[in-house]
Amino acid sequence: MIDRLFDFSPVPTIAHSASHIDQRYEYERLATLRFHIETDDYFRFLATLLSFFEETLASGDGTQKESLAIELEAVRAARKDLQYLNDHYRIEPRQ
Repeated sequence: MIDRLFDFSPVPTIAHSASHIDQRYEYERLATLRFHIETDDYFRFLATLLSFFEETLASGDGTQKESLAIELEAVRAARKDLQYLNDHYRIEPRQ
């Protein structure tokens, strides 16, 4: 006799290793980069990011640990974006 109408096997547990999280972060970062490229605003985005750093450094708020960690992560992401763009794209003048 069947006790349950549906008998599903247990759902496998997914281990979220550091490499899995890194891969997910990299995927999301590239998706965001592609979005900025497709909407033709990556240079504005980068200029805004650099302006944020400039304001933070000029105000002296960049000495706090929380601000430094955020800024460092943003700089690393921007550097990776620029490396990706250098490897896969070419800048050409608009006509």
